[in-house]
Order: sequence, then structure tokens, then C-alpha cells
Amino acid sequence: MNNRWQQMVMIATSSIIIVLLSYDHLQQQKKLRKENAMLLVPIEIPDGFLWPKEILQYQKKVLNHRQNAYEHSVLIEKSRAYGLELDPKESINDWRERIQEAEKNSLILDVQSSLSKKMIQSSYVPSTLQERPRMWNLALIGLQEVEVEDMYVMKYELTQASSWFLGHSNTPLLEECPFCSVEISYDDSRTLADRLSQSMGLKLCYHNTASNDPCNGWRLPSIEEWKKARGPVSQKWEYMIATGLENKIPIATGMYAPNMYEIHDIVGLFSEWTQKGTSIGSTFEHDIHQEARIGVRFYRAQNTGSP
Repeated sequence: MNNRWQQMVMIATSSIIIVLLSYDHLQQQKKLRKENAMLLVPIEIPDGFLWPKEILQYQKKVLNHRQNAYEHSVLIEKSRAYGLELDPKESINDWRERIQEAEKNSLILDVQSSLSKKMIQSSYVPSTLQERPRMWNLALIGLQEVEVEDMYVMKYELTQASSWFLGHSNTPLLEECPFCSVEISYDDSRTLADRLSQSMGLKLCYHNTASNDPCNGWRLPSIEEWKKARGPVSQKWEYMIATGLENKIPIATGMYAPNMYEIHDIVGLFSEWTQKGTSIGSTFEHDIHQEARIGVRFYRAQNTGSP
């Protein structure tokens, strides 16, 4: 009698479990079909019973389809912002690439607005400049300045794009790495400092016909000014360029953390020209560019002064 009773209990329990599982299974199917129906373009799901494994497969497809649809809408919105027309026949990967290219080539409005207030213009760039918005953008970014006590100092060493903007012909990495520092001679540094000053309507410091007039334009720093912009010696190791890597690939300026004034690579990367024709800013035995490559960073006093 006890065995019979136990069997009946087991059968009843099993029946209840089967009913609950069946109900849960039906609910999952119902939820799947409902979510699919909410898609802009539902996927095909066969009518009738679906096995648990099939439900999982279709759930993944619905999720992927929803994510793709969302990305489509985001890309379409971005394309409108950049004035692009996306071809419906193209794949979503093609859309992504076109949007990424548009983002690269778009001007950063904050930088453009900030610099346009200073009336920066270039008469040295090729006539095709307007067809190269990305290079224009990178050139303007490279000409940003920061305040250091009584001076203005360029945030970055002169870059390939910025030197191109100023008409410097020796820019071998212009296409490959436009934001890399440019190797430059002492005389060319002085010439480009004057060109930048002229672009901003400032008095030239080196080729000034009225030599008695004090300049308020860009120039090379004294060693004392360089040290002021560098900040305490103890900070040097926090933002010097990592050694070894630059021996293999070009490294853009600004890749490593700045100093306390938000100046990048003032120690490391290239050495930099100073007023008297000497270079400073290498990390000595750690800097493989110490003897070979010298770049430049321009300075300007807040009040007028002679170089």
C-alpha cells in the first residue's frame, strides 16, 4: 500500500513539474514572438511549437537584429549631422567606415572657434587646403597654447601638420603621422615663428624691418623660460616619453601625460631649440633622439619684449 501511495505521489509531482515547465516554455515562446513583432523588420520565426534549443537560437537572432537596428538608426543620425548620404545597399560595416572617415575629417568646433578668435590664417599652405579638412584640423590643434606665469607656451612641439600650415616643406610624416613632431633646423624654427606671428597679426621677432620695435609674437625660449615651462625637475619622469618605442614607429606628440601646465613632451620625444641656438629637453641617456632630432616649441610673452 505504501509503495502504491509513493508511486502516485511521484506521478502527481512529475505531472505538476511537466505542467509548470510547459507553461514556462509557452511563456518563453510568447515573449519571443512578442519581442520579434516589436522589431521594425521582424525576423522569420516558424509557427507552432519550438523546442527550448530553438527558442534560444531565435532569442539571439532577435537580440542581434535589435542591436543592428539601433546601430543603423545611430549611424543614420550621424550621417545627417555630417551631411552624408548612406547607400541602403551597403553593409553596416561600410556605413561604419564612412562615418568614421567623416568624423576624422570633421573640424573640431571648439578648437576652430577658439583659434578663429585669434584670426589665425595661413598664406603658405597649398591651394588645395580646403579639400583637406582633416589636415587643417590637426594643424590648428597643434597650435594651441597655454599660460605659464607671464608667458604663453605651445601645448605641443611643432607638428608635421602645423609646420605644413606654416609652409615648411620638410614634413616627411605629413600623411603617415600628421601629429608627430617635425625635425627642424634652428634657422627654419625662427622663420616659422615669424610666420605664425604674421598669421596671428603679431609683431615679428626675427625678421622685423623695424628692428627697434619690441616684438609681441612667437619666438624661441631662453633656457630659463624653458625651465619655467618644464616645471619642477621632479615632474620630469612622470611625462617623459617611453623609451624604445620611438625607435620602431613614429609617435604622435601628446600621447603621454602632460606636465602641471598641460604641456606635452617638453622632456623627451625631441629636444627643442632655444634662443641661443642650443637644444634642451632630451632625457639624456634615456632619449635616443638626443643627438639626432631637434624640434621646436614656440613661446610668447604676455607683455611685449625682445627675443
